[in-house]
Amino acid sequence: MKSLAEGTHPFSERFREADIPMVLVSSLALERSDAPAVMNYINQLQENSNLVNQEENWNGFNVLHNDVGRINALELGITS
Repeated sequence: MKSLAEGTHPFSERFREADIPMVLVSSLALERSDAPAVMNYINQLQENSNLVNQEENWNGFNVLHNDVGRINALELGITS
């Protein structure tokens, strides 16, 4: 995340130029002791790309729940 935000990752240029880029982050990543740094890097990505584009009504920042499989199963009606 750091190298992508700082523009040193090989994918950085492609991310900056993407029309509708997306970042997926686990909710567990936001519970770690370095979560503020993770959010700072995401904010850097937002400032330097179309990660959040109000003109296109696009918000490409997504947080995945750590029980996403269970949630999806419940949405499909699968219960134990």
